[in-house]
Amino acid sequence: MIRKAGLLWLGKRAGKNGFTFDSGQVAVEGYRRQRFRKFRSNREITFSSLDFSGLLTVKDTDLFGSVLFRGLGPAKGFGCGLMLVRRA
Repeated sequence: MIRKAGLLWLGKRAGKNGFTFDSGQVAVEGYRRQRFRKFRSNREITFSSLDFSGLLTVKDTDLFGSVLFRGLGPAKGFGCGLMLVRRA
């Protein structure tokens, strides 16, 4: 269930960020649900994160370069969405 949802989430972002991937070559691991209180307002913040590892193919270097430097996803302020990329 989590693997399927994670791959669907990644797939929705792949094309518009200049890359593709084969779901058979991507591992989805490290599911974590984060919950904490915002310092000043005491409002609760909750989000989930996944770790992906595997192979992707860069289709548009400009789009991919942009996501590589700015991150992918909505929780970048909490350290999520960072990509570690190297040649296969």
